[in-house]
Amino acid sequence: MPKLVVDGLEVQSEALSERGQAQFASLQFAEQQLARLRQEIAIYTLARNAYLAALKTELAKTGG
Repeated sequence: MPKLVVDGLEVQSEALSERGQAQFASLQFAEQQLARLRQEIAIYTLARNAYLAALKTELAKTGG
């Protein structure tokens, strides 16, 4: 298992208790989900900006 660094303290994950390993697995899952959500936010932000730019172009054509 990997080495963990928590608040500057290095620990081998196999040295953790069963409960500690479960907490570590939950932490890993949460980190993965946060990374996935950050990617989704980036995609939606890009789409929003493209839609906004297209809307501004249309508004400029109509004098709005």
